[in-house]
Amino acid sequence: MSEHSASAEATSLVDQLSTASNRFAQPRSAPERVADFLREEIVQGRLGSGTQLTEESISGTLSVARNTVREAFTLLTAERLVAREPHRGVFVRQLSLPDIADLYRMRRIVEPSALRSGPEFGEHSVDLLEAAVSEGYRAQQAEDRHGVASANQEWHRHAVGIAGSQRLDHTMSGLLAEMRLVFAQMDNDVDFHAKYLARNEEITSIAAQGERGRAADALDAYLAEASADIQASLSSE
Repeated sequence: MSEHSASAEATSLVDQLSTASNRFAQPRSAPERVADFLREEIVQGRLGSGTQLTEESISGTLSVARNTVREAFTLLTAERLVAREPHRGVFVRQLSLPDIADLYRMRRIVEPSALRSGPEFGEHSVDLLEAAVSEGYRAQQAEDRHGVASANQEWHRHAVGIAGSQRLDHTMSGLLAEMRLVFAQMDNDVDFHAKYLARNEEITSIAAQGERGRAADALDAYLAEASADIQASLSSE
């Protein structure tokens, strides 16, 4: 990579971080806050697979010590979101097919269970699901495929939120970040999320009728189908 290309990538990263830095002010330890910030940047698709993360640019943008950024990298490495390459630096990971299969195994345990028996189920949680569905359709009409993907991510985040568990919410943030890396690898499949909008709407409607068991079963089938679609898409490339 030329010095000019490396400089351009570093500048781009700083710009991305600066745009979203207003979210960086949460009551957690400094390394956790940096990790939360970078994880959400991955969830939103602003940091894709292969992006180099540098201590200097992040510490400067977020006004934290480089050692704090280094500790955040350690947290994200443990979550399999970034990898440190010897003599090169830290990069956002690219996931393998076995990684993706394992992600969906976990999602099929967590998401349907939350929808089936989570204690926070009620009018408010249904409203959040419906809002994510509506946002997905708005993005689709605007031909904003990244907006469709983000709305889909939010729908699944709200589904797990029904469990009412901060630990599960944190786990789901990591899963969604890894999933965003998967979707970046499927950039040629521009309609992947769009075809699941109707499924989100259908499951939300079933849940709104109080049929939580049937909604959970439908979500499990949905996730199984999505996993198979992704494996087939990436295997053919």
